[in-house]
Amino acid sequence: MTISAGSGIGPLCEFLRVPVPGGPFPHDNAADGFERDLQRRTLAMYARSLAGMAAVTAVLGAAAVAYRMHRYR
Repeated sequence: MTISAGSGIGPLCEFLRVPVPGGPFPHDNAADGFERDLQRRTLAMYARSLAGMAAVTAVLGAAAVAYRMHRYR
């Protein structure tokens, strides 16, 4: 099967033997939505990274304190 971007959803539905859906074709990856989603995902990634770094820092800090307390008894 060969379809082009401008041929619409009709040929695909015919190939799949399913009815053509009513209403306009959904455009989930419009430029403005893509930019918003990219920004949201990037901020979420930074938040997870920061939380991970904070956890590692806390564990290393606690280990350093425990080591010093044990060493200087």
